[in-house]
Amino acid sequence: MQAVAASEIVRRRLAERLRFTINLEDRYRVLTLVVALRSLEDGYRGDYTAKQLLLWASEAWPQGFEELGVKRVEIYLTEMVGLGLLVQLGDRSRFAVRSPNVVNMLGTREELELELRETEFSLPYDYNPRAARRLLGRDSRNHLQRYSPLTEGQLHEAAQPGVTVIGATELHRPLLILKAASAFAEARGVEVRRCEVRDDLRVVLKDASRVRKNYVLLADLRGLGVDELAIAVRNCVEHAGPAADKIVRQEEGRKRSGNRSVLVIADVEAVGALQGARDGERPSARFFQPERWTVDALRAWPECPFVSRSERTRLVEATGGWPQWVELAIAEVVVKGATLDSALGSVRRAISKPSNVDAHLAQSALAERDLELLDMWSSYLEEGQGVPLDDVEAATGLPVQETEIWLGRLDQLGVLDSVDGGIAVDPVTFRAVRARFGEG
Repeated sequence: MQAVAASEIVRRRLAERLRFTINLEDRYRVLTLVVALRSLEDGYRGDYTAKQLLLWASEAWPQGFEELGVKRVEIYLTEMVGLGLLVQLGDRSRFAVRSPNVVNMLGTREELELELRETEFSLPYDYNPRAARRLLGRDSRNHLQRYSPLTEGQLHEAAQPGVTVIGATELHRPLLILKAASAFAEARGVEVRRCEVRDDLRVVLKDASRVRKNYVLLADLRGLGVDELAIAVRNCVEHAGPAADKIVRQEEGRKRSGNRSVLVIADVEAVGALQGARDGERPSARFFQPERWTVDALRAWPECPFVSRSERTRLVEATGGWPQWVELAIAEVVVKGATLDSALGSVRRAISKPSNVDAHLAQSALAERDLELLDMWSSYLEEGQGVPLDDVEAATGLPVQETEIWLGRLDQLGVLDSVDGGIAVDPVTFRAVRARFGEG
């Protein structure tokens, strides 16, 4: 027992689990830091009222506590008693840290003061459909929890009458996009119909036109060229109506019964050409693409153990926000009990394996010419470093207009980040390119 208690690994994991509890919400975190620092000053002999703690917490983080009264803070403190952080004393109106060990696991006085003074705290997360993603169950191969590549807001938009076109590479996991759209529709009692690239779309649409109730048609048209996709999307628009039209339309003197929604998944390059067509040639459809996880979006992940902004930043820096690696990192902590540091180290090692490097580049839809240009660009930079357009032009030797076109293509593929300083290649793609050209 003594050996286990003295183990640095055990102590680090206990401290990290304590942090998971505190970081459930930044108000817990600030109150804990305030109580810990006061306890250090008082030699662990003090206990404090909710009114006192509200005053001190408000001084540390005005935005987080300015609208809270004493009664609401008492509720927070009572919850912290239930979480094992505090104890109630006297008439149960005063609170103290449960044990000096709690403070010791949080850090030294200097570390706690620095954390309280310099941390960018954030208010509790409110449900945001633009960030929230639905859980799709476990992958049958590796048992990782899979989340929708699309947000709930995107799924809601795609379910509206008309046609939605999504450009996706294999890294965006198009089959999961279709699964998420199907689950979204079925949960609302909407019939789901399907079409694949090998099917005759005209026949499918003609058959669907006989349906007299709301339905969504999921069309996986990956593999079609630009011209073929343009014809297919126009046929879908003719069938379902323009995306902007939310009312019942007249067709040949008869009202349509029910709303028709079509979701088209296609290759990024073909979708980009279709979306960039001139007015009058571009079909009246919605266009959007899946997005990688970001530091802010990860707040919508219910069981994400990377709770603080700095921890989520480290997660995105390690994984690039690519879903498969984010899911693996979180599973390392939640399922296997790894520390945050060891989980990120494990994922970085997995990403750097030659087979995974090759798979990432192949699934990204980057052409050989793209990789050569990325090599020229990235060879001058550190990972995550942003640069203005002029620097990209100078590094690649492309004229201004060609540079803009090329960066637009990379943006459609989802491998660019907007950071301080300008444009950056996402971390995983950056590492893969450097490894591909012998500098990883």
